Amino acid sequence: MHGWNGKLLVVNLGLGEIREESLDLDILVKFIGGRGIGAKILWDMTDENTDPLSPDNPLIIACGPLTGIAPMCGRYSITSKSPLTGTIFDSSAGGFFGAEFKSTGYDCIIITGASEKPVYLDVTSDEQVLKDAAGIWGLNTRDTTARLSKDGRSVACIGRAGERLIPIANIMSDYAHACGRGGLGAVMGSKNLKAVTVKWGRLPNVANKSYFTKSRREITRLLRANPVTSKGLSVYGTPVLMNLINYMHILPTDNYRSSFSEHAECLSGESINDTYDLKKESCHGCMIACKRSIKDSGLEVPEYETLWAFGADCNNYNLDDIVAANRLCNDYGVDTITCGSTIASYLEYTGKNAENLVQIVKEVCEGKGKGSELALGSKRYTELIGRD
Repeated sequence: MHGWNGKLLVVNLGLGEIREESLDLDILVKFIGGRGIGAKILWDMTDENTDPLSPDNPLIIACGPLTGIAPMCGRYSITSKSPLTGTIFDSSAGGFFGAEFKSTGYDCIIITGASEKPVYLDVTSDEQVLKDAAGIWGLNTRDTTARLSKDGRSVACIGRAGERLIPIANIMSDYAHACGRGGLGAVMGSKNLKAVTVKWGRLPNVANKSYFTKSRREITRLLRANPVTSKGLSVYGTPVLMNLINYMHILPTDNYRSSFSEHAECLSGESINDTYDLKKESCHGCMIACKRSIKDSGLEVPEYETLWAFGADCNNYNLDDIVAANRLCNDYGVDTITCGSTIASYLEYTGKNAENLVQIVKEVCEGKGKGSELALGSKRYTELIGRD
């Protein structure tokens, strides 16, 4: 078998058991990629009556045949039933976790059941074991990652938001890469699973090495020749989209009541480059390196989606506040897009402005004050206040 490992792990947290199973090539080809195999497994294991936060709801980590092997293919997918929407849901993240997971010799992990006490799953090519997580339960994602990655492991984990089962909780990997939106962090928290750690092993072979090498060179040439990837994303990161999206009049503004902002330039990649001294960061096998961090503080530069969610959608053009809100969400493991959109609903309903944005975000992350309602997401929040 080439591209794939042809193996998966089945982890039963309730019984504390781990077993290895083979993956049929026909299934891998028919439901290609981490998203495909995750959807197939979830379909087979759940139905409309499965409670997303019950032990019966599986959490499926998977990657595709190109993960870790081809250029621009470092992502992995997590699939489960969403506690936010109650429907099938998948999310993917970049960084290095996907490639390192693939190198352990597995294409997929199916996690079922719920542990009686906090645990984390450690997967290498030599050993797959559940370990006690009592000492890291209650920590946010940065401290958790720092503790578990000391020997070179890549870490996907939840923060306190996932532990509290809030429906907009993320799973964060490599500090700043989010499997976001559908509340998969809450699914992980409901299982008392704090983290999954993986360590580099060996990637599967390709079928035709000479043709693969030629194709990889051609992919690299095309990426360098494309102005969007070489002059846009590579220079400014995803915030380069801000001015373009605004020009096209499709920028979420003022709680979606407008699609154009006169102040969008303040949130643009060009403005961010002028405001901060930045460091470029890349994911596995990616020459674009669209991630950015601020050199003196180490804070992550928000992605385009986070900039509009905490920015234009909230009528807020204070970059420092958006950067601070983004860090809070990443650390607690909260989805920035849903959080920002829900706060935008709150600001419209109350008639307030975004001058206390960072404090509101902290309340969402901690579940205190108005944050306990906003942490439900915009749909449930507006239903709660009778404005659906």
